[in-house]
Amino acid sequence: MNPPNGAKLAITAAGSTMQELACLGVPMIGFSFADNQRLAAQTWFAQGYSHYGGDYLSKGDGMIGEVCEAAGQLCASAPLRDQYSRKLMNLVDGEGSRRIAERLMNL
Repeated sequence: MNPPNGAKLAITAAGSTMQELACLGVPMIGFSFADNQRLAAQTWFAQGYSHYGGDYLSKGDGMIGEVCEAAGQLCASAPLRDQYSRKLMNLVDGEGSRRIAERLMNL
């Protein structure tokens, strides 16, 4: 199974882009580049939604090695990418704004 857009892997800071990638089912490596991203990157990893690429603030350029190692693992394993893709598409379906609008219309 490949994500609908054909992307096999993304590397991203742990911000709102992670939700966008999840909606598309793109397996990802999330890293933190700022204090407010650390918890998100670690939580997505702990919950099995992404690989963890490390924390730039604590490791600096040393984090690059962690990202490369994670990328190598994901590139080498189509089953792992498929697992992430399926799990991500179940997490975020892109219909949240429609559901919110429907509820507001019913108020």
